Amino acid sequence: MVALAGAAGAAQLAPQGEAPAAEWVVDPAVPGENLPPTGRSLFDFLVVRDAADGKKVYDVPFPIAALIHKIEAGLEDDRSSGMPVKRVLIPLGRSLQRTSAAPQFFTYPRLVAAPDMEPRPSGRSAGALLKDRLYIGYQEKANIVEVISYNESAGRFEFQIVKDYQAGGRPQVFYANRAVCTACHQNAAPIFSRPVWNETNANARVAALLKKERRTFYGVSPDRGVDIPNAIDDATDRANLYSTYQLLWRTACAGAGSTDTAARCRAGLFVAALQYRLTGKQQFDTASAKYRSDVAAVLARSVERWPGGLQIPNPDIPNRDPFAQRPASGTGAHQANAIDTTDAQVHKVDVQPAFDPLSPRAPLERWSATDPGTLNRLVAGLSEFIAESDMRRLDAYLEVLAARSRITTVAYEATCDLTQTRQQSKEARVDFECPVVPDAAGDRFTVVGRFYTDGKAVTRGSLDRLGVGPGVALTAITVASGSVGRAGTDVTAALMLEGGGRRARRGDGSVLKGLQLTWRPAAENGARASGAARALLTVSNDFAAVEEAIESMLKDSIAGRIDAFSDRPFRRASLMPALLERLGVPPLDWCCLDTSGMPPPALETHVSAGEATEQAAVKPVSLQPFYRYCATCHQTSDRFPPNFLQGSPAQVTANLAQCAPRLYVRLSMWQTDPTERPKTPMPPFFALHGFHFSPEAWRKSSELASLTSYVERALQTETGKAPRLQDVLQPGYENLRTCLPDRG
Repeated sequence: MVALAGAAGAAQLAPQGEAPAAEWVVDPAVPGENLPPTGRSLFDFLVVRDAADGKKVYDVPFPIAALIHKIEAGLEDDRSSGMPVKRVLIPLGRSLQRTSAAPQFFTYPRLVAAPDMEPRPSGRSAGALLKDRLYIGYQEKANIVEVISYNESAGRFEFQIVKDYQAGGRPQVFYANRAVCTACHQNAAPIFSRPVWNETNANARVAALLKKERRTFYGVSPDRGVDIPNAIDDATDRANLYSTYQLLWRTACAGAGSTDTAARCRAGLFVAALQYRLTGKQQFDTASAKYRSDVAAVLARSVERWPGGLQIPNPDIPNRDPFAQRPASGTGAHQANAIDTTDAQVHKVDVQPAFDPLSPRAPLERWSATDPGTLNRLVAGLSEFIAESDMRRLDAYLEVLAARSRITTVAYEATCDLTQTRQQSKEARVDFECPVVPDAAGDRFTVVGRFYTDGKAVTRGSLDRLGVGPGVALTAITVASGSVGRAGTDVTAALMLEGGGRRARRGDGSVLKGLQLTWRPAAENGARASGAARALLTVSNDFAAVEEAIESMLKDSIAGRIDAFSDRPFRRASLMPALLERLGVPPLDWCCLDTSGMPPPALETHVSAGEATEQAAVKPVSLQPFYRYCATCHQTSDRFPPNFLQGSPAQVTANLAQCAPRLYVRLSMWQTDPTERPKTPMPPFFALHGFHFSPEAWRKSSELASLTSYVERALQTETGKAPRLQDVLQPGYENLRTCLPDRG
């Protein structure tokens, strides 16, 4: 596959007569630069503060509950769960630190946290959009916080580690080795288990064992259902598609070859994304000539760039129940007995290949440029880069602008069936249904709904369906309030409509100013009265001001005065300020693009694939293959994954001897039938790309043979006999001695 990784690649050529192959949106074999190519992570913006000397410094709150509190302070409340930052406990998981707490897994479970709520604006601050963009993993015994957070400037997720995160420590923030991270995070984004999340405290057995240890962990009660892990799963699914949206925004729009055409395409997508959010994520105007020419026609040409379509990476790893899995070897009573003795055996952290995040995952799905749904999903996806508070601010200011100037208003009429029912309270319920009847101009207006009235005012109500003109009808519109009046024998109810907490709008952005129903009360039949009514819907096109402002932005972008619609990622903090400024909205403080004064990004000590190859030449000959093919992940300053290549040649030789049983198993997996492997092989599948090997070529290579021979000799020296895989695995892989000696 040709690696796209956020930029376009040439289509892969298929043999004549065969359909062209789909291309990865994010190639799992290409991890990308470790440090941000531009901008910084959201986590950096969250934890960097101004010091007394005027410099900016990292200041990561401790303990973890304080860090979660800092995140939640910038989020709107979640009334359903009371948890704006969703948190789960995973005592027997699949992270790099999964054995850190052994054997006290349920005393020190891993915490995974992710915000999924909108930003809470405060004063002049527009707030940071953290929803679906920040993921934290914390293992208390490792004194480490793992962070995945979005970089709006670069249009990608960054991987970071906070070290020395402990009482009395001095937390230090590093950008991580992406080669290590993307071996599991093959989508270069967060991953999470599929339902029913049996590793988490949603599993009743996990929760029960946790409750035996503590009532709460880091502010989290163990006794939770599936709603919280489900919310995290949904967040990772949404985050997984960010790379796809950014790729299409940048590259598909540029398919016509002209920078002006590409800018118009992106401007049109911005208009559509705003319309979609303003309708409560229901509609945008696909019928306008400008959308058809500037967006739909341009993106249709992307089939020429990706004739086989785009492969969407998979963020889902299989659900794993640590209590249900079988031992990772075909051993007998020794391990079977171990399973029955306690719920906290080390073997329960053994991750078999079927559940291992290191195992290659097939694409989640394939998107085709010829599928009309792809463009709809793109508009909906781009709209998620805009905060709900931005939409409330935009809607409120359009109302101010409309009051200052003349706005075109159109009225639509329909004849309805209306039924009024007296309630036990003093209220009456009014149901109405106005079927589709095209008027003289060919417009179609239909509405179905209900409202409640006390005879003087409309107290509440809802519309099940409201359609004006062609296209899909709007649903879930709220009748927020209204008035009821009489003129002679007629009753008129004026309804004020809302959608998503704002004024209700059509797909073209125009606001539904109000719905008026007029009827003549019929004779009551018991508590009910039915009759005919006339509906009058007034629509005001205040969104025209937005389109004019975006046209101004487009001209400035083409002229190079701003970069809103240039070949850059879709950035809320670039697009929204430029739009609101042109509408006359007072300026706000926006996060998160300005990196001035920030401490320079620090990289966790590691060795790149190229450096490993260079350094191997000066190492002892017997150790050179390990430096060449293992150093990228195992020559670091951290113990996870085990840094057995760190230190002097004598220390490395001792480490390899210590690690020989585990190395022998992992290397032998390349010669084991994939269906019979108890463990995933090492080096990981996608690491081979950096060594210019295919899996089949690596299996037959002299390099693999050299690595295997070394550990075979080490084991034979130790035991006095040549090793056999079944013998080495007899006690179970996780019961083999660790790759590094225990810290003394």
